[in-house]
Parts: sequence; structure tokens; C-alpha cells
Amino acid sequence: MRNMVAALFIALFACNGITASAQAQKIDWSDWSRCQNKNNRYGYSAAVPACTRVLGWRRLSNRRRALAYQWRGYAHTQMRRNKVAISDYNSSLKYNPALSETLPLRASAYARMRKFKLAAADYRSALKRNRRSFSAHNGLCYVLTLVNQSSEALEHCNQAVRIRPRSATARYNRGDARFDQKKIKNAFADYAAAKRLAPKDEELYNRVGNAYASLKQYKKAIKEYDKAIALKPSYHHPWRNRGNAYFNLKQYSEAIRSYDEAIQVYPSWAPPYFSRANAYYNLKQYERAIEDYNRTISRDPDIINAYRYRAQAYKSLGKIEKAIDSLSAAIKFKSLDDELFYARGLLYLGQKRYDEAIADFDKAIALDQDDSHNHASRSVALFGAKRDAEAVAAVKRAMALAGSKASLRANVLNSVAWELYEIGLSKKGLPYAEKAIELAPEAANILDTRGHIYRVLGRKADAARDFRKALKIRPGIQSSRDGLAKMGLAP
Repeated sequence: MRNMVAALFIALFACNGITASAQAQKIDWSDWSRCQNKNNRYGYSAAVPACTRVLGWRRLSNRRRALAYQWRGYAHTQMRRNKVAISDYNSSLKYNPALSETLPLRASAYARMRKFKLAAADYRSALKRNRRSFSAHNGLCYVLTLVNQSSEALEHCNQAVRIRPRSATARYNRGDARFDQKKIKNAFADYAAAKRLAPKDEELYNRVGNAYASLKQYKKAIKEYDKAIALKPSYHHPWRNRGNAYFNLKQYSEAIRSYDEAIQVYPSWAPPYFSRANAYYNLKQYERAIEDYNRTISRDPDIINAYRYRAQAYKSLGKIEKAIDSLSAAIKFKSLDDELFYARGLLYLGQKRYDEAIADFDKAIALDQDDSHNHASRSVALFGAKRDAEAVAAVKRAMALAGSKASLRANVLNSVAWELYEIGLSKKGLPYAEKAIELAPEAANILDTRGHIYRVLGRKADAARDFRKALKIRPGIQSSRDGLAKMGLAP
């Protein structure tokens, strides 16, 4: 009889995934509830240690262990710890590969890390298991739109809406896909439907703001971002997007205030530092810009433009070696970017380090043989190195790549003329400026180039004529005003 009671006692715990030996651990079943954290009742920061304690239970069944890993992964995702979350989702799948929601959850974490191919692969795997998985269809709708595959995305969006017609998320995801296909009216119809279904969904207003921003209706975009922020001030995306809208309105100080808020909410997120740096740069606060470019790089070294723009800021401060170092650091991360070699080549060119400039332009050309600017700047470096025959051939190659359109050919010649002027070879630059004017006689920037060349060659009357004509065509061209001022003349 005693043996039968003992057997029943052990079976009772085994059916719950816990043996009698595990029971001896003094298991706190409230940890299971905290780990599951339904409706975020306990908070994600409380769920993580609760799940960790659950995972420490001995002889936990594979099913329950998989669930605990899944729930902890979800808590990590909500706390923006996506790498850790993915590790937990991997463990969940190890213990129970059939657990239905783990793949879509891992896909969501990949998407947050902008690893869209991995996210799409997980969503597709989830659909193989369940063709009517709302999470998988809705996830593919979102991810494929982000990678500009909106036609396929729309198929999944429609499926998601059919499965859950009252899902606001499915509606505004479909709105984004329709917007990407330039079905603007249909997109805003989806956004309006989503607002009726979930008037307090902050992400919805953020998406609508993005749509208005894409249409360059920045004031309307800001109103939508403000609604998102009012609903959830701790949500970082609308703060940064609001800053971008003000940036595009050239209200840089207001943009900085929004970026400040985004940083306060999410200090480890790199994009608002990068955006704030750009705003400081446009305000000519170069030191502050450099500080923020450094913060950007320390948080996300893959944001290559942070290196490039930091170099521009250093150049504006006259710190050319630091500018070169910034581009060299970028090249270490992205050695197949022809624009980085081109930009560094220009810096070498400005320093009259012609051999180094030529080497960088050669690397840029090896990566992109069809970019006329690479060949044009290489020609200038060759002129500087007194390799005139090669320089002339490089100009001809640049012109051939520019094609037959007069304006494009004129721009190539103008860039050659301007760069020759900048390195003190204005006599060599003048014929190219004059040919550019023949092709585009009303181009203010080309008139400005020839005006500066005339000025340094002592042809002040010709220079004044070109500067004044450039200003008549484009009154805001500051370079022409500066040229006249250097000659003591008024516009």
C-alpha cells in the first residue's frame, strides 16, 4: 500500500514536469506566473529573473523548459536585448521545435536588429508549420515592405487582415506596403481604419507620420509624431523621426531638442546621435558634431556615414589629418565602398599628396569603373603629378562615362576645373571651365567656377561678370558673393 501511495505521489509531480526530487527544491510556483507574465502583469524586468529561477528547476520537462526560454526571450526582446533574446529562442526551439510562436518571436528579434533576411526566413518557416499563422503573415508583411518587396509583402498583408480583420497592426502594416507601392489613397484608408480600431496605438501614429514625411509634408508628420509621443513619451522612434522632420524643415535647433529626448529615452541607440551630429554640423558647430559622430560609432561601428561626415567636420575645422584618419577607419570596416576611397582621395588631393590621391582614385575605380567622378578627380591628381597626357586621357574617359547629355558632361568638366583651381592649377582649369560653359551657359555653379578662376588669374572684370550672372540665376549662391567681396565689389 505504501509503495502505491509513493508511486502516485511521484506521478503527480511528474505530470507537472517536476519530480519529487525537484519538489525538494522548495519550488515557488509564483515564479512560473511571473515568468509567463501574461499582459505584462509583473513587468519584463521581473519576468527575466523569474524565468531564470524556473530554468534552474531540476527535471523540468522539455515542454516547460521551452516555454520558459520563450517567455524569457520575449521579455528580453521587450527590453531591447535582442541578441540575448535570440539565444533564448534558440534554446526554446532546441527543447521543443514544435512550439508554434517561437519562430515568429525570433523573427521579430531579428527584424529589430535589421537582420531582415533571417527574420523573413523564420517567418516563412513558421508558415510551413501553420499556413494561417497571423504572426508569420503579419511579420512578412512588415519585413518585406522594409526591404522593398512590397508586392509579395502585400499578399501577406492581405492574409493577415483576413485572419484578423480587427487587428490595427495588420491594417497599418498593409498601409505601409500600399504606400510603398504608391497606392497613397489606399494606404491612408488603412491608416484610418487602424486608428478606428486602436486609437491609442502609438506605433500607428508614428507610421502615419513616416508616411507624411515621405511625402515631404513635414508639418503634418510632426503632428502625428506628437500624438505618438503623447501616448507613450518613452517610445524613442517618434522622437527621432520628429527630429528628422524638423531637420528637413531646416529647423536644426528644434531637431536637436527632439534628438535629445530620443537619446534620453534610449541612450544606447546610435541613430539619434548620428542625426543630432548632422544638425550640429549644419549649424557649423563642428566640435559638437564630431563628439556625436564619435558617440554614434562607439554604439554602432557599422554606420559608415558617421565616419564620412566626421571627416567633413574635421575638414571644416582644418584638421585634415584627422579627417583622413576618420575615412581610413571607415575603410577598415567597409573596404569595398568606392565612395570612401574617393573621399579620402579628395583629401589627399587638397594636400597635394598626388601619389596617394591617385592610389585612392584607382581603388575607387576598381570598385566602380563607371563612376565619372572617380575618373575626373583622378585626372586632376595626374595633372598635379605632372602626368598631363594621362590626365587628359582620364578626362576623356570621364566624359565618355557621362554620356551624351550636355548637363552631365558640363558637370564633369566643371568638377575638373574647380578641383584644378583648388590645388592652384587655375590655368589648366580654365579651358575645362570654358568648355563647361559652352555646354551649360546658364548653370550658376559653372559660372561661379569660372569666376573664381578668372579672379585668381587677375581677370577681375570677367570674374565680376560671371559672379553677377551666377547670382542673377541663383541668388543664394554664397560662393559668388564671396568672390565679389574678395575683389572689393558689391553684388
